[in-house]
Amino acid sequence: MTVTRWRRPSHGDLQKLAATNAIPTMVGITITGHRVG
Repeated sequence: MTVTRWRRPSHGDLQKLAATNAIPTMVGITITGHRVG
């Protein structure tokens, strides 16, 4: 898992991540402090 200084993901990107892997997405949201929806 490569974590570079990525731009803020758009809502669509978050949905894609959520559709791909819910757990990693939730972890990412916890780290970035972003919420889906």
